[in-house]
Amino acid sequence: YSSSKGGSSNIWIMESDGSGKRKVTEKGGEYPSFSADGKKIVFVSYRDNKYGDIYTVDVNSGKEVRITSDRNIKLYPSFMNDDSKLIYSSIEFDTNKNGSLDLQDRSIIRFMDLKNNLSYPLTKYSESSFKAKWLPVLQTRDYKGVIIYTDITGENINLNIIPETGIIPKKL
Repeated sequence: YSSSKGGSSNIWIMESDGSGKRKVTEKGGEYPSFSADGKKIVFVSYRDNKYGDIYTVDVNSGKEVRITSDRNIKLYPSFMNDDSKLIYSSIEFDTNKNGSLDLQDRSIIRFMDLKNNLSYPLTKYSESSFKAKWLPVLQTRDYKGVIIYTDITGENINLNIIPETGIIPKKL
């Protein structure tokens, strides 16, 4: 979980009964999500970038790795089936035309493959998509899970399920 106890927001972990609380980050962290094996946490930190950057931290050693460093707003990172693939909400364009990126602009779900240095959008820029999670269900020969996420259409918040490859066709 993240807590601003002591001033800035940092990532903490604890046992399921609430015992053994331990701060995992020292320089800030929000929106934590564990890897499937529980050995890593992916999170956003605003320590070096006002738009936030994605980091991972090894739970046992505390070693952090910065994953992104760009001018897009990043929110809600999450691991996929292993700790080399991530999805997260990304605000990349000033869609409300107020002259700057902010949380009122539309977001997409972005995929990152850390091993192969690939990154691409999984959802359309015309809708605001956020809070994606990968689930190991509905496995086929083409994919090993699905992505569940929310979007806003008008005044409605919708729950969506898409293949882990996204809804945007990829050129091969």
